[in-house]
Amino acid sequence: MKYLLIMFLSLNLFALDLTFDTDNSKDTSMSESVSNSKDKSIDKTKKKETTTTKSKDKSLTKTKKIDYDGKVKALAYLAGLEKAGVEPFASCRLLSKPHNLTDFDLSCKNEYGMQGDLCSYFKQAGESYENLEEVIDEDQIENIKGYANCGILYGGIIAQYLKNGILNVEIKDKKLKYYMNEVSEQIFDSECNFADKVSNIMCGSNVINIAGVLKLSANNYEIFGGNEYFGYKLNLSKDSAIKSSLSKSFVKSKAKSYSNKVAKSLKQDQGNSYKLSTKAAANLSVGKFVSAE
Repeated sequence: MKYLLIMFLSLNLFALDLTFDTDNSKDTSMSESVSNSKDKSIDKTKKKETTTTKSKDKSLTKTKKIDYDGKVKALAYLAGLEKAGVEPFASCRLLSKPHNLTDFDLSCKNEYGMQGDLCSYFKQAGESYENLEEVIDEDQIENIKGYANCGILYGGIIAQYLKNGILNVEIKDKKLKYYMNEVSEQIFDSECNFADKVSNIMCGSNVINIAGVLKLSANNYEIFGGNEYFGYKLNLSKDSAIKSSLSKSFVKSKAKSYSNKVAKSLKQDQGNSYKLSTKAAANLSVGKFVSAE
């Protein structure tokens, strides 16, 4: 039986746009789609910001076949880390309770309803590509960049899993780790501007979308929140008959059960939780993540 992992914006399991779909064939392999043609659309003056795209290595194209249980574990494991309180996952909470505009002081809605003047101000700031420094405090800008770092970490862990079947918070793939740090450093070293909306933020050539579930891309390549992770994605032929006979709720139930099991195990082993936390944070040289508040 073959199963497909697809990203869609959803308020279902994990409050994430990652759902588990199903069909009736044997497991299929996953392939990386990295197109060199995208480089042409990037401003050549941003040499530092486009390093990631230009330096992508074709040796990162081979992926392993992942069975059903493995596909469930890829995201359910990370959700379990969040539930268990393992940092930085517990603060990032990309899967269980994503941060929103309110968390970054970018919402015009409060307990009394919509604030018309503030809504107009944010709308104008977005459409005029205002620098974030003109709109929110520096601490919140750092928080947004830290939230992007969460996406880089999660995306890297999933990419490593899709590449070689290793489900581990420690990124052992040197090339992938290099790309992760390159994107992270670009974001923290760049000024950030709104891009049409306050929920869409550009830091250099990296785009951070915080409208609901985090979506992150770097130099036109998806990092987290889309159908790919650092260029890796699942490819699968569709089988509508099986998709209708095996409900998504059944698959989500299996994933939720596994994430709860992971969380329970880690809560009972605080020593291991600390080790996982240390290894995860060590993946990125800029070890800053979004605040839990």
